[in-house]
Amino acid sequence: AAGPVVTDVLVLSERSPQPPGYSRAPEFPESRSGAVSRRKRLWVRREAAAAAAVLELRLGPKGGRALPGLSRAGEIGGFAIWFRKGPVGPGPAPALSAGLERLSLRPPRDTWGYLWALFPFPKSLFFPLPAMDGIPFALHPKFEPRLSSPILAELTVKSLADIEREYSYGFLVERTAAARLPP
Repeated sequence: AAGPVVTDVLVLSERSPQPPGYSRAPEFPESRSGAVSRRKRLWVRREAAAAAAVLELRLGPKGGRALPGLSRAGEIGGFAIWFRKGPVGPGPAPALSAGLERLSLRPPRDTWGYLWALFPFPKSLFFPLPAMDGIPFALHPKFEPRLSSPILAELTVKSLADIEREYSYGFLVERTAAARLPP
């Protein structure tokens, strides 16, 4: 497979210890009740690569009959959790050009010098790009109904240039103090 896969699913009591190799599935409280079932937890086992993985999860009635082709993981909040395992197909073949990029007769270029040439930032900056660039952001579903509030309509988004213009500080005091210090 191309990435990590879920190889097993368990439902255990809240007081049961964490099974080795398993991690707890994230829980979100239901918006109407505001609570999560505190008695049972869903545990999943993820592996980097496996021949078989969990392909399907289904919720069924607690006292219902067995679903064909599915294994029962347990019960949570009045529902039975069923899953189906199956073989994992091979991952995509690596592109030939990806390996060829690393083969070069030239020495590797200095990445930082290259970045400084592309983006002429002041040398006082530690890193040329903000830390949160390119990181996706999403609100939890619990807070989505509040998006239409008039408070959010009043918020203005400022660019880095706007912030620097608004809070420009010349460091004049610091520079003059540093110039007076004996060597």
